[in-house]
Amino acid sequence: MSLLEKTLIAALEDRKAVDLARVDVRPWSDQFHVFLIATATSGRHAMAIADYLSETLKHHEAFGKPVRIQKDAEAEWILMDFDTIIVHIMQQEARHFYNLEKLWMTPSAGPRSTSL
Repeated sequence: MSLLEKTLIAALEDRKAVDLARVDVRPWSDQFHVFLIATATSGRHAMAIADYLSETLKHHEAFGKPVRIQKDAEAEWILMDFDTIIVHIMQQEARHFYNLEKLWMTPSAGPRSTSL
């Protein structure tokens, strides 16, 4: 696990993100290595988590800032692109609907997701 990944996980935990999961996507992606998926209890909570991640990494010059941040108007799903690590901050309904952990597994390989 990289220092960037450990820092992101610690920041997610600091802001009380729930149901953290780590999905290793290297078997399916040359561009990304890991998805970190976290649940926020509300839109405001999701925004606070995203702001905290950005602020935390700003203090670690080696990491830089997110390459890209995408969010919808209600902050049901915020995607933060840290080059090889993608952080998904989702409200419960969106997380249940999209079920990213299940999406990024294959029957032959089995689950690639780990709860943190």
